[in-house]
Amino acid sequence: MAKALGADIVLNRKQENLVERLLAETNQIGVDHIVEIDLGGNLPIDEKVLAENGSICSYASAQSPIAHLNIGARRARNMSVRVIFVYLLSPSAIEETCAGISQAMHETNIQHRISGLFKLDDLASAHETAETQSGMGHVVIEID
Repeated sequence: MAKALGADIVLNRKQENLVERLLAETNQIGVDHIVEIDLGGNLPIDEKVLAENGSICSYASAQSPIAHLNIGARRARNMSVRVIFVYLLSPSAIEETCAGISQAMHETNIQHRISGLFKLDDLASAHETAETQSGMGHVVIEID
């Protein structure tokens, strides 16, 4: 699915060593930017694969809400970490983001991944699907 959506490289965190693979794919340089969904849980990997002057932007840390940052040895590499909470973004940042999404929708063939379509009276099932289908698509609720 990721290749069909335009990914250059597809990794399976459960079947391969992510650090080795990412460093191999980047000629041992590392990645410039990481958009993180579980900062506390993934930071030990992120620190190892982030390039010099790289950045991590996190909007969640569901599995491990506490992140321990190692600034010693290789990790003292001028990295930056930014944590965002979308509900507290400024109106101008929200407007800019929405404009960018709208532009992308008009200029490219954005493919939306839908993992489930539910009626409003089946909200509990929709919630369960959203919790168990992580990364597989969005849950859509039909409101009559």
